[in-house]
Amino acid sequence: MPHPTVPDDPGPTFEAFAEDYLAWSRLHHTESTHVTRKRLVLGVLLPAFLGRRLDRIATRDLDRLLASLDRVSPATRNRVLTAASTLFRRAQAMGYVERNPARGIERGREQVTPIPLVSLEKQDQLLELLPSDKRLLFLVALETAARLGELLRLRWDDVDLASRMLLLRTTKAGVPRLLKMSARLEEALRRDAAARSPDPGSRRLFEAAIGGDGCLRSTWRLAFKEAAAQIGFPELRIHDLRHLTAINLVRAGVDLPTVQAFLGHRHLVSTLRYAAYADETATARAARALDRIRGTDEEAP
Repeated sequence: MPHPTVPDDPGPTFEAFAEDYLAWSRLHHTESTHVTRKRLVLGVLLPAFLGRRLDRIATRDLDRLLASLDRVSPATRNRVLTAASTLFRRAQAMGYVERNPARGIERGREQVTPIPLVSLEKQDQLLELLPSDKRLLFLVALETAARLGELLRLRWDDVDLASRMLLLRTTKAGVPRLLKMSARLEEALRRDAAARSPDPGSRRLFEAAIGGDGCLRSTWRLAFKEAAAQIGFPELRIHDLRHLTAINLVRAGVDLPTVQAFLGHRHLVSTLRYAAYADETATARAARALDRIRGTDEEAP
């Protein structure tokens, strides 16, 4: 375990502290967050600061590194900055650096990725086009709005078929989410449980989908991309299934606070992006209300 530096102690190099930081990260971050931080620390930060003393890395050094990442998106650069900030904040707490060099660096403006408007019919076609041994994962995603990391952590102990409840123990917000399953999802999980064994126990639902790095296997991603292309949406991402669930709920007339709770958003402002997708029905209701008060109400086609 590292100890705070003393005046005659030159302090650790970046690579020496990175090893300790990642061990700490594994214990204090969710699995998906840790995997992302590890990838960025080892793949981006370590090559840039290899052999450098931790306390000699300045804000200008991080600025230069971020400026050199001109072929990646602003979102990716922001994630690199977050990884660096978290690492140096830990180093500051341990007494290795006086200040966090990532502080004061402005985050880049990220573009909001448009959500592909996939109809319910196309959503069902997408599921049907997926290989049968991979279909359940994406059905659960579409029926629960769970993030991919949350899905990969699901265990059979988190599924209560008798009461049709599903528990997401570790979420991005840090608060467990208990969800009522739809009839379609309950039936699919019941079939899968029966096909595997009478008692799946505490095993993960999607063990076969998890690669050695803890992330979704590339074969599963490829299967999803191929099915998405076949329905005419090659740009569709796995995370978009979460957005589609929210849009489905809004279009069904579910109020935004309920959608917020279902998605596990801490703040309603995060859910407001889906409000526009209710316009098809909301604007029609508003128009009919105006027609009524003016006495010109007619049956809309």
